[in-house]
Amino acid sequence: MNGEQDGPDRMAEVKPSTPWRRWKPSRRFTIAVGVPVVLLAVIVAVNQQADHRDADADSTSAKGPATDTAAGGYAHSRTGARQAAEDYAELTGSDEMYVKKSRDRLLQQVMTAEAAERFQMGLDRAYTPELYEESGLHRDGSAPKGFTFVDRTFPINSSVTAYRGTAATVAVWCLGTLGLDGHNSPKPLTTSWYTVITDLTWTGGTWKMTDKSMKDGPEPAAR
Repeated sequence: MNGEQDGPDRMAEVKPSTPWRRWKPSRRFTIAVGVPVVLLAVIVAVNQQADHRDADADSTSAKGPATDTAAGGYAHSRTGARQAAEDYAELTGSDEMYVKKSRDRLLQQVMTAEAAERFQMGLDRAYTPELYEESGLHRDGSAPKGFTFVDRTFPINSSVTAYRGTAATVAVWCLGTLGLDGHNSPKPLTTSWYTVITDLTWTGGTWKMTDKSMKDGPEPAAR
């Protein structure tokens, strides 16, 4: 994979003390009202096609759904690991990460206890009033009157890069949308492409994250 992504600092090696999304001067696309709806439709179509192709190609994948509803987790398979990684990329790439209570809840939900504790401490140091101001928010993390803060991650496709039965590494290609939605927004909604690298372990009958890093791109070729 190659390509560049601008906007929030989605670093190739994201440390726990670094927010997974940071503002900086960018060449990212500014999207107009209404475009996200069309974009979402494209994402859904691409996702469905990609899942179908990967399920056919992966002879070791579970034949049923990726999630094991009986156990309340994900299937112990490559497909289950992919599904978990995609869900976790979406959850940890949302505006809920900007609020400590919901951030801690998400980390405890998707990570092992050791990893959650490690990332909680680092992210508590990273999500500061200064970061909120840089993101166009008030110092307490609330959005200015008349604006809605948007931070969304849309997994497009994924691949298992390592699988050892109780451990897996999954690369998830994502499209991110970030900014303040509203008339004359000081931080217009922008989009970026990036890849989330997720390390998973099989524990307690489901897949849990042990680490997460990010790298830029790849960006789709322009037509």
